[in-house]
Amino acid sequence: MHSLSQLESRARRHPNSSEIKQALADAYAREKRWEAAAKVYQSLAALYPDTAALFINRTWLGASALMISAEIIFIAILLQPSVSTSNLTAFAAAIRSPAYLGARLLFMVAVALYSCSEISIYKLLSYTRDHHPAFWAMVISVLGVGLSMPAFGIRSFVFPIIGNMFLHGRIDVMEIYFSLNGFPFNLYLGAGGYLLVLGIAIFGWVVWRNQGLSFLSIMVFLAGWLGFVTTGDSLQHVHHIIFGALIAVGSVGLGLSLWNQASTQFDPAMDRSARA
Repeated sequence: MHSLSQLESRARRHPNSSEIKQALADAYAREKRWEAAAKVYQSLAALYPDTAALFINRTWLGASALMISAEIIFIAILLQPSVSTSNLTAFAAAIRSPAYLGARLLFMVAVALYSCSEISIYKLLSYTRDHHPAFWAMVISVLGVGLSMPAFGIRSFVFPIIGNMFLHGRIDVMEIYFSLNGFPFNLYLGAGGYLLVLGIAIFGWVVWRNQGLSFLSIMVFLAGWLGFVTTGDSLQHVHHIIFGALIAVGSVGLGLSLWNQASTQFDPAMDRSARA
């Protein structure tokens, strides 16, 4: 590995080498010399406008994925029937209904789309002084998405079978549902959702410290996810609609700020040293 002084010397001799500039910028970042790193990253993007345009387009795709995923979640919450165990017959009919299955499948698609947006958020925040927490927020969020899929699969395909069997006289089958929603299974199946909330919270902290994106939007987004993940089926349908609306509104504000910030963050003429 080349020393920092060697990289600086080579960068002066070869000012148009993207490989040397990338290595130098990374070296500055490891030394926590954020202003120097930001300037080299800026000059690197200036060498290749197409690369800068690629970064912008990818961030725009991530912002679009964020907003689309949140709107899908809101639609899924509206579509899903009210599920209350106070009346087991009505509950069984609800969880075996096509609307319930459709809503759960939409949740799976939405959460998968959301993982794409996490990469775009990290890409913008990676130029800040808190790029390490932003990286771990992305990793935690992506892990959360992966761990959420088994829970969505159980709710999408196992719960409707339970409801159908109950309505055909298998009363004892409902114990499976209550077991899956009780300790310790609720912790295992809910781990993905808790990691998603943790990742969003860390992103919010980084945004608050660096003011690169909309802090209000990410807090609204976090509040919606926190309510959605922690309450499960324990609240009335109207409360879930409120949580879904918070997720949708927060995602629009955050997605628009991602979209706007990308145009300046990767603009070669933009001086980002103050932000880094």
